[in-house]
Amino acid sequence: MHKQASQDLLREVYNNKQVKLGTEFSIVYDENMQRIPGHGYRIGKVGSVRIDNPNVKYHAFHNHGSDESFSYGDLYFAYYENMLSLTDTGNAGSKYVIVKTPKSDTDGYITFLDGKAHDIIYSANGLNYTLGIINSMNTGKISIAPLKKLTDDQLKELKLAIKKATDACTRESKKYGIKYIYQKAGLANG
Repeated sequence: MHKQASQDLLREVYNNKQVKLGTEFSIVYDENMQRIPGHGYRIGKVGSVRIDNPNVKYHAFHNHGSDESFSYGDLYFAYYENMLSLTDTGNAGSKYVIVKTPKSDTDGYITFLDGKAHDIIYSANGLNYTLGIINSMNTGKISIAPLKKLTDDQLKELKLAIKKATDACTRESKKYGIKYIYQKAGLANG
């Protein structure tokens, strides 16, 4: 069922020709992996999508055009009491899943993530970049103007720093009872 939900999501992305490459989609399923009435596919924008938060236990699915793992903002899935898991299916087929377990300390995990929001992950042109600042730029809460002043090499370095910091947060999730699963594109099981 889980594998089918990921495949269906990518099929919806590929069949939707009017959106830009890299546009994110989302959908939610109940705890038995059945579609939730009134909660169909959501179309976001390049790099982000809103995920419904129904008032029942649910599993959330979304895609990343980059085929990369979770963004820092995605890791806050633990904040949503009814969200049991979050799956990020890369457009090339890689799949990343974070799952709450009966032993999950979601409050501790959120506190940990909040602390990481202020760690400087990159500096350029007299500015310090943190996961919190990058997340605020991605969600439109603050201007992306500083990013426009970065060279192509600096942007690559920043992207690598974001990935490294986010991956470190994902690895730390197991200390809080959160299970992380990665399936590389092309593997048969899922």
